[in-house]
Amino acid sequence: MLKLKAKIIEPTEFRKINGILTISNNYLIFKSLDLYYKIIRKIPINEIVQVGKRQNLVFFNRFFYIRTREGRKFRFYTWHTKKAVNYLNQLIHKL
Repeated sequence: MLKLKAKIIEPTEFRKINGILTISNNYLIFKSLDLYYKIIRKIPINEIVQVGKRQNLVFFNRFFYIRTREGRKFRFYTWHTKKAVNYLNQLIHKL
């Protein structure tokens, strides 16, 4: 299990929401810490098709995204992008 401080970038709200990203063997769960905007995203690992990093500047790789089988794209911002992407890729390739 991997637990990280992260932000989810909500396309409908056009903002970054602070929260905790937990990656277990079965689910990727994001729970917000915002008092006014409560959000929980629970995505089964077997629904994730693609995990990738997004580079915003030459030296800063703090964004990563996941795509699901339904075609939905979730974007996350964290200081531990490499660790999260590697862990998710290991879980996806085990399936």
